[in-house]
Amino acid sequence: MSWRRVLVPLLLVVPCTLAQFQHLQKNGSVRVRIVFADGSPSCNPHVRVTLWTKATSIPLAQIDTGDDCRAEFSSLLAGDYYVAVSGIGIESTESPSFEVGDTSQSVEVRTTARQPSPTVSVLDLNIPSKARKEFERASAQIAKNAWNKALEHLQKAVAIYPQYAAAYNNLGVAYAHLGDRDLERAALHKAVSLNDHFAPALTNLARMAIVDRNLPEAEAMLSRATAVDPNDLQVLVLLAKLQLLNRHFEEAIASCHKVHSMQHSSLSLVHYIAARALEGENRPADAVSELHTFLDEEPSGPGAEAARKELAVLENRARLSANQR
Repeated sequence: MSWRRVLVPLLLVVPCTLAQFQHLQKNGSVRVRIVFADGSPSCNPHVRVTLWTKATSIPLAQIDTGDDCRAEFSSLLAGDYYVAVSGIGIESTESPSFEVGDTSQSVEVRTTARQPSPTVSVLDLNIPSKARKEFERASAQIAKNAWNKALEHLQKAVAIYPQYAAAYNNLGVAYAHLGDRDLERAALHKAVSLNDHFAPALTNLARMAIVDRNLPEAEAMLSRATAVDPNDLQVLVLLAKLQLLNRHFEEAIASCHKVHSMQHSSLSLVHYIAARALEGENRPADAVSELHTFLDEEPSGPGAEAARKELAVLENRARLSANQR
């Protein structure tokens, strides 16, 4: 099971955000089961499950499943969520939204297998069984948040098989949880040096760049990750946010259009991002159209309130411009 760190929300990089909510009760949990339309009994090791909040379209956590096609998220605040499933060998799919309270919730996501990308590293096909077992033992410890024990097993895995990119990625995650950013960065760069098409490590390096406020580097890493898996909707949305922040408006609009052309029932946020980028391109009429689409898909919530305010400003500006002609 290959794990990826939670991405810092790109439009609000505030390290203390989580602490602001620690006084709230966090008892909810959700168990996710992936079911393939063809009845496949097991998952590709790189199937990713991302938990999103419905109100803000912000990713909260991301876990890669094991062969049992299951993932679990715990200690959740009460609210509405959805999960997205993506990865090598499957169609990207979203669940309907569901409510989390103070009890456990079960969600089943149905998806379809597709032909794996030819960019899968040959090194990953030659992992010795002993190294894989150490990797699986580390995954079991990660599930318990026992990061020091996980670190021991991952170090054994790379000692047995020094070309184990997924193990180096998880080493980076473990070092991040243990607070050693230098070793985290070194492990992630090692993973990418072994397999420059390994999207989880590229995304983790993007996360580090965001924390370091190196947004151009973060955009470059996410661009590489989406080139590997262009069907990963969540990474595409995050890339669009970065492109907007970096004032790469045309690229942000293109990324939003890619998401819009795919299944994105819960990703109305792309229309808001596109509107902001279109404003940057001095295309107010198109920006207004995107904001209306956003509000059609997400008529309530904090995002809708912000969109209405921005829409009012744009429409008022258009009226003033028309009166001056």
